[in-house]
Amino acid sequence: MSRRPALEHPETGLGFVPYILVAVIVAAVVIVIILLRRKKKTK
Repeated sequence: MSRRPALEHPETGLGFVPYILVAVIVAAVVIVIILLRRKKKTK
């Protein structure tokens, strides 16, 4: 039972946090890339 990853145990409260952090980081990177591309196209 203890060998299962913490992701399967939401009771710890840390199982869902990494997914939120990853989603925020990915979204931020995508937004930055889009903004940089738009700036390059306008110039």
